[in-house]
Amino acid sequence: MPSRDVDLLLDILGNETRRKILKLIAEEPRYVLQLAKELEVSQQAVLKHLDLLQQHGFISMFLAESEFAAPQRKYYELAKSLYLNVGIAKKMIRFSIDKVPHKKRASKISAVKDLKAKVRAFEKQSKPEKVLRISEEILKEIDAKFEEFKKIEASLMLLKQRTLKKAKRMIRNVTNNPVERKILYSILDGKILSELNIDKKDLGMALEALKQKGLIDPNRIPILARNE
Repeated sequence: MPSRDVDLLLDILGNETRRKILKLIAEEPRYVLQLAKELEVSQQAVLKHLDLLQQHGFISMFLAESEFAAPQRKYYELAKSLYLNVGIAKKMIRFSIDKVPHKKRASKISAVKDLKAKVRAFEKQSKPEKVLRISEEILKEIDAKFEEFKKIEASLMLLKQRTLKKAKRMIRNVTNNPVERKILYSILDGKILSELNIDKKDLGMALEALKQKGLIDPNRIPILARNE
């Protein structure tokens, strides 16, 4: 996802009250007065946070009958399924947002095939005692998978760190030009060159210099392919 989406999510999650609101809404839909009481903040403050979260599509609102003899209430629930990855190590930093895949796509992932079958069978259960017991078992198995994937991801991060360390050392050796270095670092990070804060003329000159040195392949950089 674009870096602005990552920045937005980090900004949203950087506020403790918004994190608490999201956690509470994840348990079950809640209305403003409920949230204000549980968070021990004013309804006005809660509304400001809810408006921001709704504006950026993190939550949605629906009307439902109150449990008391009162008019319908506005309830809020989560509206997005995504997860944030953060990796910080020597020579690298990685932020990414990934959407939780659709059911049909998830079925193609062999590592979770057995778990998917268990969940499908579980969803047909109707007895409360079985639902609670089996859900606990499945959730433990899912958490174990998460831990397994974390270890794989950590190993990949190490390999990426070693690769970047070698590549960045080589960049420092082959050019003293700060613009050329910035371009090469950005290419390694998979960034779009048009997003770099570099004067257009300086960018063009640096790209041409890198091209002449044989350090970049114009056909592998979309911005060059379009401009030539």
